[in-house]
Amino acid sequence: MKDIVGKYRLWGILLTVVIVSGLFWGIRSCSETPKSRDLADITRLKVGVDFSPIDFNIGKDGKFSGLQHDLLTLLLPDTTIQWVPFSSRAEALEALSSNDIELYATSFAWSTNETLEALMTTAPLYVSGFALVHRPDSMSRSWTEIFDEMQDIKISIPKDADDIKVLLKNLQDFSYPTIEIEEHNDETPESLCLAVLKGDIDYTVCDRNIAQAISKRVEGLVVETGIAFDLHQVWVLNDNASELLQLINRQIEQNKGSSEWNRVLKKYGLTSH
Repeated sequence: MKDIVGKYRLWGILLTVVIVSGLFWGIRSCSETPKSRDLADITRLKVGVDFSPIDFNIGKDGKFSGLQHDLLTLLLPDTTIQWVPFSSRAEALEALSSNDIELYATSFAWSTNETLEALMTTAPLYVSGFALVHRPDSMSRSWTEIFDEMQDIKISIPKDADDIKVLLKNLQDFSYPTIEIEEHNDETPESLCLAVLKGDIDYTVCDRNIAQAISKRVEGLVVETGIAFDLHQVWVLNDNASELLQLINRQIEQNKGSSEWNRVLKKYGLTSH
């Protein structure tokens, strides 16, 4: 009888040891699991933007506005953001690669993310498209009718506008092999649209919202929006910023489709999908 009691007591002790060990292991495992970066961790952020009427602007009162400003402050409402405007995409991507900025908030086509080296892109934020800008044709022809009759088609674009280059190369391959792409080092979409107006160049392609905003301010520009399919636009980060990427993607997922998100996009003539 004593042997039986002793055996039960031994099994009870062993079972207790196993349970307690399991609890300690569970507590230790939980404490050692790395926490994902929380929104409260992002107190300051250095963000590159394109200085343009649509993306980012500074009013006479010194207040910031623009699509990228409105979206990012919606996603990170309690974060102090240091805005760094750039006049060219090449400049901004170089600053991002060298960690001078942490995020490049711009209209960047998700379909061209393979052209980026050592950089990552966020989840798609909104849909936009491109427009061909030219002076009015004396015969009121569409761009396709004009291009069908032209032997040499020179289209000017800002340097390193890879998404536009992909679009134009597709047009070269499938429809208009005589298209010549002329890249301009120090020009912005706005300055190229004005160069078209002055007659310095004949054609440029840029974001349709920028083109439409400029055409409302000045007369004498034709904006053709049927030149390309709509594109899903993303922001760009350095490839060592995986935690920041996860946080921003989480915020995009939580906010996309909300009434405030849609209000911002509608303000700039965009949609989520």
